[in-house]
Amino acid sequence: MVESLARRGRRLQQTPQQRQTVMYAPDVYLKLDVEEASQELAVAFVDGGELVLAEGECKQMKLRMSNIGSVDIGEVWIVASPEDQIWIEPLDGGLGMLTTLHQI
Repeated sequence: MVESLARRGRRLQQTPQQRQTVMYAPDVYLKLDVEEASQELAVAFVDGGELVLAEGECKQMKLRMSNIGSVDIGEVWIVASPEDQIWIEPLDGGLGMLTTLHQI
């Protein structure tokens, strides 16, 4: 399936002729740059057990993150709900080759 990404130009109404006859400016075409999906991060809990917590309980968990793509990953985003509390402590004391770690 192929779909045009063009948008019809705006309606022209500057001259009497444009107002009497429906006229449009040239169509607007989107310019896209599509990149290959070459970055892929595999994440898994080191402890394979089920996580069961009581309200207010905290538990330390270890994640193993591996770059299984063909390009280096420069940044990672962690998205958590407002009531979640997350602390990130890299095992090696630093971020290694990761340049940016975001937490939202």
